[in-house]
Amino acid sequence: MAGNPKYQGEKIIKDYGKLSFDYVPEVLVHREAQLQRLQTIFKPVLHGVRRTALLLGSVGTGKTVTAKRFCQNITSEGTLAGINITSLLINCREKRSEHAVLHAINSFFNPGCPDRGLAPEEFLRSIRRSLEERKLHMIIVLDEADEILRRGADDLIYVLTRFNEEFCQDYSLSLILISQRYLLDQLDKSALSTFCKANIVSFERYDAAELRDIVLSRIDLAFYPGTVEEECIDLIAESSADWGDARFAMELLETSALIAEERRLSGVTPECVREAKNMTCSDGSYETKLSKMDYNHKLVLLSICRSIGRSAYTTSIATENAYKIASEECKTAAKGTTTFWKYLKDLAKDGWIEQKVITDPNGSGGRTTCIYISDFPIGELRYIIEKEFNLTI
Repeated sequence: MAGNPKYQGEKIIKDYGKLSFDYVPEVLVHREAQLQRLQTIFKPVLHGVRRTALLLGSVGTGKTVTAKRFCQNITSEGTLAGINITSLLINCREKRSEHAVLHAINSFFNPGCPDRGLAPEEFLRSIRRSLEERKLHMIIVLDEADEILRRGADDLIYVLTRFNEEFCQDYSLSLILISQRYLLDQLDKSALSTFCKANIVSFERYDAAELRDIVLSRIDLAFYPGTVEEECIDLIAESSADWGDARFAMELLETSALIAEERRLSGVTPECVREAKNMTCSDGSYETKLSKMDYNHKLVLLSICRSIGRSAYTTSIATENAYKIASEECKTAAKGTTTFWKYLKDLAKDGWIEQKVITDPNGSGGRTTCIYISDFPIGELRYIIEKEFNLTI
């Protein structure tokens, strides 16, 4: 998407809510299989049968949003079938004990109930009464459940999964655990016996292509048309692919847009993305790191910055041409191709640049090396080096 000059000085983001970590899209890109698996596992809930599941995966792999989307879907499905279904998500980093979790569940039905003075058995009786009175099937989602299990809350899992051990079609309580690591081995035998070990739903890290689709879908929802360049989408996806983290991709997207708005640009540019990544995950010490770099490596890095310009990446051929020009400006002899490639390899090893082989963009049908900088603002790098070399800025 090319920048739209009509948006000069105007807002780029049209709906900030669609970029929030709490936003639950109607369609979960690349999590359709996990959503379908949950719908299969919990289908018996529509017939009054309690179920359990464990959602397992790294940070930013879509576990929580998939659980939320599933709970909204099954609640709507229940409404159409005349069945009363509800859900409650509890973050175990915030509710860090058995008492805190039971109080949160009870407060869902009885707002303002005291958080002290009630034993677990009293909480459970109150919750059971609330479910019976409302003829309600409830799904409890314990996010970051490993946090509470580390504190020895095995009993909590046991009592929740045994809550209505005797089948009652009028009400039920089901349980979803969300964790970054396998946690069923942390349960004692009595708790483990109540948990269906087969109902584990795995969430793999997203690859760059999947992250690109996710970013593109969110741009369509949250941005004015034509305000995010295609190269920016690729750069955000590539920058996030090391971790496979969609949350990080969303953070990069939003921060890049805020930088562009602050500077009254017509749209998000690759340089905005690079600055956003530097702000998000850098310790801000690249100037110190740059000051320790020798002359020849700096000259090659300057050539890369110049060659990339306002784009997301450049090629090795374009960079070597820029290097020869920069060498002339500095009145120094350019090194040969072998040495030049060694400098590129050194810069990649030190984390300044990234390289990958792509199809030649000039249409020759051959392959060429693509070079891009995703962690540092190119404009500032170029300014610092040109000033040090007394070149025209």
